[in-house]
Amino acid sequence: MHADYDVIVAGAGSFGMSAGYYAAKAGARVLMIDSGDPPHTLGSHHGGTRIFRAAYTMGAAYVRLALRANALWHELEQDYASLRTEQDFSSGPLFECTGVVSIGPISSRFIRSKLESCIEFGIAHRRLTAAEAREEWPGLFVPDSMEALYEPNAGVLHSERILRVYRELALRHGARLLPYTEALSIEATPDGYVIRTTGGDYYAKRVLASGGAWIGRLLPQLEAVTPIRKAVGWFEAPREQYGSGRKRGSDKSVWKAATRSGPPFCRAARSSGWTSPVRLSATPGCCCSTNLWARLMREPDWICST
Repeated sequence: MHADYDVIVAGAGSFGMSAGYYAAKAGARVLMIDSGDPPHTLGSHHGGTRIFRAAYTMGAAYVRLALRANALWHELEQDYASLRTEQDFSSGPLFECTGVVSIGPISSRFIRSKLESCIEFGIAHRRLTAAEAREEWPGLFVPDSMEALYEPNAGVLHSERILRVYRELALRHGARLLPYTEALSIEATPDGYVIRTTGGDYYAKRVLASGGAWIGRLLPQLEAVTPIRKAVGWFEAPREQYGSGRKRGSDKSVWKAATRSGPPFCRAARSSGWTSPVRLSATPGCCCSTNLWARLMREPDWICST
């Protein structure tokens, strides 16, 4: 037996590292294990940004989770402030309030359910006709058959920076991290669990298995869970055409869209870099990608990949 812990986290990515941080902050003895050295390129946290918004289409329970997460992101920003003064820690915001625009057919379930969420939970929003959306974001050619819903308080999360912050804060609260250590199996014991790894066996009262797409390797009953590649397209997005709320002085925006035939299928997020790219990702198996966005973007030849 190497050590006793209250909680062992197998997979220190977005879910695991944040859980490890909050558990350690609450006074628990925490061990976090990861096959890499997070943040890294093999987790769902990989990449510059992730969209964050509160108006969801999946019902009230999901909206409540988003609103709670929003409060926690702001709390994390405060904890992060102590790290930003140190020379060896990268600076920059964890959350950027850019606003999020959802585009879909008029009175579609996609738009209607988001609007209902906004009204029920008091989420700031603005409903725009296609003409108003085109005026607000002249780079988007929104067909007259569509409308838009704008969430001014939504935006983007800097995912890898957030993971680095979670990691540092968790360690400062006493958590232990074992990088480059693969979790092999979890077995129940009379007093808790033993997790067998490439670095030895570890014991804890509880185990959080948060291996994401790789969870089937640790829990055979979930072996059907397999990684899926998402197609991603990039567009150049001049600020004068794609900056949200030009009259209000903002130069950032995030967009989501849906077709007539189904649920939301792709999304675009602007980064804050000087090249101002737009990233589009398509759900595997859908038929969206290039065709829809070529209609929404005035300059379809900007497409680099899909």
